[in-house]
Amino acid sequence: MATDPPASGEAAPLRRAMRLDARRNRERVLLAAREVFAEKQHDASMDDVARRAGVGIGTLFRNFPKRIDLVRALYEEDLQQLGPLAAELAITHKPWEGLVEWLQAFVAFSQANRAIICELSQPSERDPEFDRRAREQIDDAVGNVLDRALAARAVDPDLTPGDLVQLIGGIVLSIAADETRNDYLLNLMLRGIRTPRE
Repeated sequence: MATDPPASGEAAPLRRAMRLDARRNRERVLLAAREVFAEKQHDASMDDVARRAGVGIGTLFRNFPKRIDLVRALYEEDLQQLGPLAAELAITHKPWEGLVEWLQAFVAFSQANRAIICELSQPSERDPEFDRRAREQIDDAVGNVLDRALAARAVDPDLTPGDLVQLIGGIVLSIAADETRNDYLLNLMLRGIRTPRE
């Protein structure tokens, strides 16, 4: 016996509930993936993520058809925190101190995302449009704190956002990188870019 379709008044709440459920599943997958990648780094698998999230592998692949899609989503989610942090530091900190605190946060961000950054850097996984958006977000954020430091003559006048990103990359993507070594190298870098105080 055929089932009558839901009345129009019933369909909208059902669709909203389905969208809400799908959004919750996606959030659970991202949270689980963040934990699994932090623990297993390059050895993290899609099966590991699905199990940790408590969803079926089909649900995982509906949200993220390929592993690299999940990796990009994780990276983009974290990137979105860098801009607001720079804007906040521009208000609450003096130019040099704001730059230092943002760079410390960027080092921590890069170290936490090290496995993800390495995957995104693989030639077979490169997406020029994704790379462009990510670089713009980073350059805009660092530019916010760097411009203030430049205006205050606190740093080398020739320093650019790209220079800082390249320097940070050299610190955190080294094979020997760890939290202690990162702190040491960052402090060394900061001494190098700061102008002499009168």
